[in-house]
Amino acid sequence: MKKLSIFLVCGLLFTANLSAQTWNIGQPAVPGSLTSAVTATLQDGTLTISGTGGMHWGWRFHDWSWIEFPLSPPWSSVRHLIHTVIIEDGVTNININAFMGIALTSVTIPNSVTFIRESAFANTQLTSVTIPNSVRNIGSRTFGNNTNLTNLIIEDGESELRFSSGSNATDNNANSPFFGSPIETLYIGRTIVRSTSTHTWLLFGGTNLREVTIGNSVTATRQDAFRDSRNLTSVTIGNSVTSIGNRAFQNTGLTSINIPNSVTAIGISAFRNCTALTSVTIPSNVATIGDFAFAGCTGLRSVTSLRPAPPAVQRNTFQGVNVELCTLYVVPDGLLRYQTTEVWREFWTIRAIDPTSNVDVVNATEIQFFPNPVTHELRIINHDWQANDVVELYDMSGRLVFSERVGVFNTPQQGEFVIDMSSFKSGNYILRIGNRVAKVVKK
Repeated sequence: MKKLSIFLVCGLLFTANLSAQTWNIGQPAVPGSLTSAVTATLQDGTLTISGTGGMHWGWRFHDWSWIEFPLSPPWSSVRHLIHTVIIEDGVTNININAFMGIALTSVTIPNSVTFIRESAFANTQLTSVTIPNSVRNIGSRTFGNNTNLTNLIIEDGESELRFSSGSNATDNNANSPFFGSPIETLYIGRTIVRSTSTHTWLLFGGTNLREVTIGNSVTATRQDAFRDSRNLTSVTIGNSVTSIGNRAFQNTGLTSINIPNSVTAIGISAFRNCTALTSVTIPSNVATIGDFAFAGCTGLRSVTSLRPAPPAVQRNTFQGVNVELCTLYVVPDGLLRYQTTEVWREFWTIRAIDPTSNVDVVNATEIQFFPNPVTHELRIINHDWQANDVVELYDMSGRLVFSERVGVFNTPQQGEFVIDMSSFKSGNYILRIGNRVAKVVKK
């Protein structure tokens, strides 16, 4: 009799495991109807969401209309039994807390989904997530606290993807969609915008970004996009981005940045306090660079600007950059303008380069002259004079104050060229012979 009892109990358990549980989780097609356009079925540890339309729960018929109460999903009490989730094509939204706390290691989001709501995939075991280009909105903490999530792909698309911070958003970023998930590699194929909020929460706050690729469908790098991602060392920006938002890369670990030629504006504090940044190339279409854009970049040793006319900058754009050690490279046609334009002229070394090859077109042999500072006569010595060389002096407003073509040297000593500066006003001047330039100080 005991053997029979054991057999019956085991049989009941086995049967229960095979039996499927089904829930209606869509808004009823007809008010008062018990049928739903979307169902969830749990069998053998696999939860399958199927049907057409959005996932909902907590629907109640009130005043002749169906209203939603954001309750937990009906499988909450058995979520520990779920190890696989299948979302079939046709489902249009993934509801609040849908799969939170389920030990998922992977999931495929179909191209029919347009909205993923708050905490839908929070606290899972996902390692990689791909968001299809059909998704238009992602709620707060949607993929939060997934401690194994290291790779995120946002597929290419023309429509914007909106991140919501929730109604309780604060500046500590705890409500950002990926907070607490150590994402290291990120591909962004669409322009991302934040929901309207007075708070400056970060798009990818609370992650561990190291490498970011911005695709060619993206038109703007939004403000605060990667701010405070201190482990971020590698960024590739696509050739459709036209602006880099305020504080977009502030306080990151970037060592170099290549900004595409499509960019026309660099925002306020865009690269502020990137202390590991050693070089930056500013393309020819950049017309404006905002306040503090490169302030605090104490490791910067090379700035290359390919625009002949110096971009508009502020006094604080390069605040904290060691202009004595950082070399400014410019195109030959813009050399004099950079040397005489506010802020840009403060770089101690300004060189002309060939923009097609980035090769310095200034001869390695600098202009040799003395004394500097000068009171009376400025003597240029040991110069490899060329036929028709012209010696020029400019004041810091760009005005030509001295020019003489070299034919017969004006001193008895062969090879020297002397400029009488005794009548010149005190201040800084630019000495130019062909492509070679130097700064002269008149006492």
